Amino acid sequence: VDAKVEGERAECWWYHWFRQRHIQPGADTSMLVSIESVMVDLQRAGFEVLQLESLTTDAAATAAVWCSRLCASKRQIETELGEDTYRAWELYLNWTQSMYARARLHKHFVLAVKRA
Repeated sequence: VDAKVEGERAECWWYHWFRQRHIQPGADTSMLVSIESVMVDLQRAGFEVLQLESLTTDAAATAAVWCSRLCASKRQIETELGEDTYRAWELYLNWTQSMYARARLHKHFVLAVKRA
């Protein structure tokens, strides 16, 4: 494995660690898997995939809007929740946009039915 791939894996690991630690402690991260493994698991379980849609572009746009709103409310958030909370969310939302833009984070919609 070359250094670039290792760097990408490390960044993904740190991104998910940061999210788990500072943004969504205790959240279920079991769905943080590749779409390929989801498709294989569905087929093995007897499902037929009817629709697969990438929501990555929409998710990136949503993160950008949320970040803009966060920045617009900076003073209020820092007053009510503290500077550390504001900075964690600012980092998380900017990092999320960057991960989507560089194809290191993806979001999909999958519609599947159980075969008879």
